[in-house]
Amino acid sequence: MSGYEAAVVIPAYQEAANLPALIAGIRRALPEGLVIVIDDASGDGTPEMIRGMEGFGDSLVLLERPGKSGFASALCAGYRLAIFAGARQVAQMDADLSHDPADLPKLLDCLRQGHDLAVGSRYCPGGRVDHWSPWRRRLSRGAGCYVRWWTGLPLHDPTAGFRAFRVQALSEALATPKRCDGYAFQVEMAHAVWKRGGKIAEVPVVFHERREGRSKLSSAIVMEAVLRVPLLGKNRD
Repeated sequence: MSGYEAAVVIPAYQEAANLPALIAGIRRALPEGLVIVIDDASGDGTPEMIRGMEGFGDSLVLLERPGKSGFASALCAGYRLAIFAGARQVAQMDADLSHDPADLPKLLDCLRQGHDLAVGSRYCPGGRVDHWSPWRRRLSRGAGCYVRWWTGLPLHDPTAGFRAFRVQALSEALATPKRCDGYAFQVEMAHAVWKRGGKIAEVPVVFHERREGRSKLSSAIVMEAVLRVPLLGKNRD
């Protein structure tokens, strides 16, 4: 598990129905990439399924944790494993097939062109969301406006979970203590890169509503963002 140019980190709580198609898509897009799946005792057969896949233990790694420890914690564990494996670029994706693995090369190309963070954006020109209710669209766009107002972060889609980091920028961002666990964690990480002078790019992507399983969005996650994001803007220049 070393020498990989790029690694893809996937937090996967109760996503066994979606993982085979997602991992197959990543392998088509990044044949030489490392895939890291983090499972927090989902109880849906994820570990057994992953162990039975081709490349397990080499280009496919499973990080099992004994209980549900949170979204941000899962991502950070995956990031650190990717860094330990020597990856120079670290991407993250949701496990529910809302992100198209075919877009991964576009994000990684941005890093090769000198950016520190590339965000797969639903709302920059060329991006879009398929099959969302008007309420979900308003909530998502409103969250972006709220983040930009408080922090100044120059992103159309600051909560997007499809992104890629240059490993040095990721390591530096991880050194900043984090307060958030849900989608606001995405904002914290982008903000940490930006405040250090990192270059950020948005890449237009099409976001697809999940086909299997249930969304993890909850009122608690929304409230966390409402309360925590203003703390990032306290020291805004």
